[in-house]
Amino acid sequence: MATEDIPIISLASAEPAAVDRALREVGFLIITDHGVDEDVIDRCWRATAAWFAQTPERKADAPLMDADYPYGYSPLHSELHAGSEEDARARGPDSAEPSVADEKEMWCIGPDNPEADAPARRWPKGATPVVVEMRAAQETYFRAMEDLSDRLLV
Repeated sequence: MATEDIPIISLASAEPAAVDRALREVGFLIITDHGVDEDVIDRCWRATAAWFAQTPERKADAPLMDADYPYGYSPLHSELHAGSEEDARARGPDSAEPSVADEKEMWCIGPDNPEADAPARRWPKGATPVVVEMRAAQETYFRAMEDLSDRLLV
């Protein structure tokens, strides 16, 4: 799908039916005029980029994503994606196991709501300035995104 095929919807003037149609027919959309403070967005990007810029040893102090905990840190090359074109070329025709590690690292947080049956958030060890700022920025951003999704989907 090309970017120009993604619906762009302004929340300043959108009808609920337009959001519904975009989500049903395309699966996602680009939102403008969403009302989320640009400072909240920028702070989250800056704080997260600062955390990722740390050494691998420092990032190793973070809780890792695994089968029992869907949030946290996923280091570079720690995931394999069997559907990638590179992986298909690297594997033989009878091989079912992926062999090419993904060129990404991730940090994920989920809802901070025990009633949602989600595990509690875990953060990297140590109250370094980078960790403290990332936590504050991401929690603020997550709340803003929850508010936005409530406005969109309720």
